[in-house]
Amino acid sequence: MKKISKLFLMCVLMLSFAIPAYANERETSDQRLASLQKVMDKVNAKLGSTYYIPKENQEKVLNSLKDKSLEEIEQLLTAQYTAAFPNGEVEPDITTPLPTPSSEDSTNIITPFSVTESIRQTSPIQYNTSMYLDSTVFSASGSAGTFIYQSLGQYGTIKSSSTGFHFVVDQSTRQISSDKKNVGIEFIGHPEDENGVALALQLIAQRVFNAG
Repeated sequence: MKKISKLFLMCVLMLSFAIPAYANERETSDQRLASLQKVMDKVNAKLGSTYYIPKENQEKVLNSLKDKSLEEIEQLLTAQYTAAFPNGEVEPDITTPLPTPSSEDSTNIITPFSVTESIRQTSPIQYNTSMYLDSTVFSASGSAGTFIYQSLGQYGTIKSSSTGFHFVVDQSTRQISSDKKNVGIEFIGHPEDENGVALALQLIAQRVFNAG
């Protein structure tokens, strides 16, 4: 019975030390986030930017900027914004109603009468980002203009730069035409930097890929 009582007392003592430690750590994180937001508010007021920290990015932002002072962060945000918007103008939405036949990688399977290719098609969109579509296309003859999409794979975005803003997708839609020659993709999202800091701007990018 004494052993049980001692064990129970030890557990209580351990919890009594752990809970304040967790509370202090949480308080420190909250304080740091509040300080970061004050810096962003200052930059926003000066430049007309719309910096904020998405809730889902809070831990990423804290880890990414933990070794920087508030003054360094202010300089970083200012330089980053002025580099992206030298004239203070936001990049426009990008829409291409015509087919985009660009492709990077392909694997061909050729028979005497047909061609099957696994391809990745890419097309630049806003903020150092490209849209991509993986697919398999087929043609009975292999002639240009006769290919159709046999199957669709993954689609998404690729960053073309490790710094600056990039396009983060919040919503996406994909639709294939009835003749299976074209695939339309639309992304709705926002700009975000490599640290997880975002701009409160809605972006729209639309592309139509052609099977070839």
